[in-house]
Amino acid sequence: MEGDIRNPGEQAVAMIARPEALTVRWSDGRGLRVYATALIVAGHLDEAERIYRKSLDELRRYYGNGAPALLDAATWLARKGRLEDAARVLAYADAAHEREHRSPRYVARQLRERLREELAQRLPKERLARLYEEGRSLTDDVACELAFPSPTPSERPRP
Repeated sequence: MEGDIRNPGEQAVAMIARPEALTVRWSDGRGLRVYATALIVAGHLDEAERIYRKSLDELRRYYGNGAPALLDAATWLARKGRLEDAARVLAYADAAHEREHRSPRYVARQLRERLREELAQRLPKERLARLYEEGRSLTDDVACELAFPSPTPSERPRP
């Protein structure tokens, strides 16, 4: 899509429909994470969920945890109205980054700060502190499942 301005609207729709085409350069999940984050910022929450799930699978396989995607996905959770889950997942991702001595990328830091402000305004201080404490103690498996629960048998696609 870079450098081609003939049909950007159609290209954007095609990207939403087939994000897998973006994995050629970043097959470790980072490209998909960036794409999903752009979608939540643009308000495409349903599309972002599908892409975050794929990103998590790849990030966990390559890096051992999904913290980079979960840091951004915490904002997705808040936009879906799941504030308590957003606080827990945010705290987990922050703790994982600290343990690994990694600094989140600039956009992730911006989203994190905006989310912290929103959570501080919408949740009682004591409750938020407990949620952050709970989140810091989560495992990666639990944090991923909390953010993106496995589909129930009735929700799974049929062959």
